[in-house]
Amino acid sequence: MQENDKHYIALLQDIKTQILQSQVKTVMAANAQMLWAYWCVGHAILVQQEKLGWGNQIVHKLSQDLKREFPQIKGFSPRNLAYMRQFALLYSASVIEQILTFQQQIEQSQSPYQLLSKNIQSFDNQQNTILQPPVAKLAESRFLECLIAKISWSHHIVLINKVKDYGQLVWYMINTIENGISRDILDLQIKSNLYERQVSHPKITNFQQTLPQPHSDFANYLLKDPYIFDFVQAKEKADERSKAIPENLKSDLPDIEELEKELKTE
Repeated sequence: MQENDKHYIALLQDIKTQILQSQVKTVMAANAQMLWAYWCVGHAILVQQEKLGWGNQIVHKLSQDLKREFPQIKGFSPRNLAYMRQFALLYSASVIEQILTFQQQIEQSQSPYQLLSKNIQSFDNQQNTILQPPVAKLAESRFLECLIAKISWSHHIVLINKVKDYGQLVWYMINTIENGISRDILDLQIKSNLYERQVSHPKITNFQQTLPQPHSDFANYLLKDPYIFDFVQAKEKADERSKAIPENLKSDLPDIEELEKELKTE
């Protein structure tokens, strides 16, 4: 192989890596904004229910009206709106601030695992006091800095359904980001009690990864995430939406309605 060929191959690889990294950053940003919108929707529902005593029928009414306003977005089903409400209830402004404080401590710590274990126990001990209806609105910038803005909505649904302790929620989010795992792998890890097995061992890890590797299962899942795609393509026609999907991804791209049916049966 000639010297020029070697330089060209290296150049091509560098460009491919840059493009993949930029794709992941773009979809991560879109995912974070979608999660922020979902949190705001859930927060608004909670606030009005608290102020006006509205029942669950408001969720169905909102679903009908939002579908009418945004007919191409499938993420406004009553079931998904109910998840948005749970999302905002679970991660109130005060909880998010605690997670942000924890993130800062982890970044500054010389012994991250020990601090992680200590803070996870602290989160679990405070569970009964921080599960309060959110009355304070959160600043967008604070939400976007938080761990909860860095995993997919499908990952969040798995966590909402299957994990009750704050310490475990935080641990599984960090583990997802650090190891780039997909929603299905996360589900398997929870079923196999990975948290209990890992936390019981003095494992050293820095947990400072904030961007998934381009070829990780998590990155690949995000690039095909049906919620993100629907959300950012809200104003496109359905046939244009289909044409925009690369042929090699069409067979693998999950449908939101099918995904919700699958999650319902789990």
